[in-house]
Amino acid sequence: MSEYINKTIGLEVCMKKIIPILTEADQIGLTVGQMPTRLVGQEMIPVLQGLVKRVPSEHINNPYVLEGLQATRMTLDKEIRLSLGCEQGHRAALSKQRSLVIQHENRVRGALVTGLPYIDPSFLAWKNTEGFPLFAVYGINSPMATITVSRNVSRFAVSQIRDHILLVPELPQFMADYYIDPLMKRTLTAQLQGRWNASRVILSSKYEGSMPSSVRDKIRAYLSAECEVQFDYFFIIAEAPRWEVEKVILLPVGDPLVVGVKFNMMWVIDFYDLTSSEQVALELCRHSGEGIPHQGN
Repeated sequence: MSEYINKTIGLEVCMKKIIPILTEADQIGLTVGQMPTRLVGQEMIPVLQGLVKRVPSEHINNPYVLEGLQATRMTLDKEIRLSLGCEQGHRAALSKQRSLVIQHENRVRGALVTGLPYIDPSFLAWKNTEGFPLFAVYGINSPMATITVSRNVSRFAVSQIRDHILLVPELPQFMADYYIDPLMKRTLTAQLQGRWNASRVILSSKYEGSMPSSVRDKIRAYLSAECEVQFDYFFIIAEAPRWEVEKVILLPVGDPLVVGVKFNMMWVIDFYDLTSSEQVALELCRHSGEGIPHQGN
């Protein structure tokens, strides 16, 4: 009985600490997502490093934290289920709080499993001056990242227009919701050629760089079947210099970060300074004694 009472008190104390943190996390997400611009020439690595956070150790080490989050989620599920049709506002408020509880539950679970810091994915919604994503997201098995929007019009009803957006690599939904937000969808649709004719627009970016061996070794270690942490996805995220419609960009991208996805969270594996293929070629020329090739404007 005393164990049950202590456990109950632990849950109550835990939730009193968690609720303010959930509120703070929600406010942080809104602030990051609404950031409209950045200073020209500003290094993005320090900006992104400022968004990297760790789950407080007292949440990881306290067994009541996950139990408290689970109990809160189940209570909210029941309240949502029992709400009436006329209580839409109340249900929406409960659903929002439930999302925050699930988010923090994923953070604690992920921190326990990976031991890594996390980064709020809302920075993926940042846009450049053209309204395109500020960042390109690459997989580890291909250097290409593409965003394709195509319009299919029914031959029988012009009202049946469907705009399809395809991302390569495919992103999990929680990342795609920020990356292709309503503003981005409007920007892409505005690029479609012709109002009623079926057409498509492809934005492409190519990863041109040499990854440090230490970062490459980290990724390979996580890919190993013996590794205790099995990520669902790996992505390299880097600032894109610009996006060109229906053309492949061969320009080197900005300094990247490497993330692994687990529990619908982005866990930061590493940052690194990009060594472009052009820089590698220049170094080879220097060491081989050959002249530096001419670079056109």
